[in-house]
Amino acid sequence: MPSLTKVSNLWLITLSGMILESIPISRISLVSNIHDGYADGDGSDASDLAFTGTLNIYGEFASGSPVSYYQVHAAPWSGNPARGGAAPGGAGGPIAEPLFNYAVMLHSGGIVTVDAVQMGPFSSGGLTNLYATQEGRPGVPAGLLPPMPPGTLLAWSYNGLKVSADASKLVGASQGAVRLSVTGYDAAFAPVALPHNTADTLDLEIDTTPLTIAQINALSAFDSHGNPVSSTALGHCPVYMVGVGGYVVLNVTVSDDNGHLCSYALLPNFGHSLPPGTTTPGPRGYKTPFVPPPTPGPFGLPDFSRKELDGGTEDITFVIPENCCYDFRLDVRKRVTDGTHVSGTYTADFWTATVNVS
Repeated sequence: MPSLTKVSNLWLITLSGMILESIPISRISLVSNIHDGYADGDGSDASDLAFTGTLNIYGEFASGSPVSYYQVHAAPWSGNPARGGAAPGGAGGPIAEPLFNYAVMLHSGGIVTVDAVQMGPFSSGGLTNLYATQEGRPGVPAGLLPPMPPGTLLAWSYNGLKVSADASKLVGASQGAVRLSVTGYDAAFAPVALPHNTADTLDLEIDTTPLTIAQINALSAFDSHGNPVSSTALGHCPVYMVGVGGYVVLNVTVSDDNGHLCSYALLPNFGHSLPPGTTTPGPRGYKTPFVPPPTPGPFGLPDFSRKELDGGTEDITFVIPENCCYDFRLDVRKRVTDGTHVSGTYTADFWTATVNVS
């Protein structure tokens, strides 16, 4: 089906400042930076990003087009576009998510207000789930949408906003891929023939789920010769005397069944405002070099051809530098964007222990 058009039928979608050569947040990016349903990213761990949260999709119909109303069709993929999935055979049904824009209105006496304007959906002429363009909104027949706010001058706050919907509503599930397309209608609700090009559809890989597992499984202490050291205290805050050169090993599991793990790191925090200690291995990420490589087992290295990092279980070692109460924090991040911001890092789990070297 023909797409929204603005200079050769390009879809547009807002992406984060961490994507697309570190451009400022809320910069509008072209569909050319979305491949196999994923936002390209900036080449760091935050690359090949699936979509989550509220997606605001912008676009314009070609200059001079008589389109007053439109439908956005959503058709689910079978599987993942980057992993051998099958594209939908048709356009799918029109979405029915409410769409509001905001109009800056100048009233008599110089009063200025900002008013919410519903753009759809509505039904007319045997058509369902229609949306009005900004140009067509004043002409929507009475009774189909709330009246336009009165004023002598109108300026749209979000020029070109065509879709604003939770990602899961577009795909009809918490995870999966969807192909979006558009049909246009004139003021009499008759179909409008739109030019075709390679950007007539927009594929989005959507994942609104959290990481499958992100936890510290166990903490073990050892002296410099690798001999196990037992805790000298009971309860939730163990105490270990490891001696000079002693260390602790934390067994962690960070995994994502959808393959959208971005990065994780174990941070040994201690003292006051001291930098976290260095662990072996250090931070793991989608693009971060895996040095040393993970031990054989369920842990998988990134597969860039499939835009996939599943994660797994491994041991992380930290050599104790001084007597202190240590707070070992597992910081994790999922490889998704809500269309405006890349998913942020958060602490998924922590483990405290007092470890002494003397």
